Amino acid sequence: MNYLSDFSGTLMYQNEPSVKFSVKRGQIEKCEIVGNHLPFEFHAKLTEKEAIYTFLMDRETPSTRYLIDEALHNVGIPYYDIVMMLRFNHGNSIEDDFWIKFDDEPDLRYEQIKLV
Repeated sequence: MNYLSDFSGTLMYQNEPSVKFSVKRGQIEKCEIVGNHLPFEFHAKLTEKEAIYTFLMDRETPSTRYLIDEALHNVGIPYYDIVMMLRFNHGNSIEDDFWIKFDDEPDLRYEQIKLV
C-alpha cells in the first residue's frame, strides 16, 4: 500500500465541491460528501473512505513508470511522493473534470488547473 502524508482538501467537480476529506498518518480520517457530482469510486460498493482513498491512488503516477525520477526532478519534486505529485497536478485527469483543492489554496479555481 502506498503511503499518504497528512493533508486535507476537497474533491472538486469543476468549481463545485463534491467531497471534503482529510488524511492523517496515511489513513483517511474524514470523508464527507458535500455535493452531487461524484466520481465512479463513490458508486462502487466501497465505503466513502475507501472510495476517496481509491480515487487518490488512481490519480497517482506509478513509481515504476519509465523515467519517473527524471520527470519528477524536472518539475521540482525531489523524490517519489504521492502528496507532492497530487499538489503538482491536483489529481487532474484528461478523462474527467474532478480534481483536488487543498485546504491551503482556497482561491484556486478549475480554470487555473484544468488540462486542455
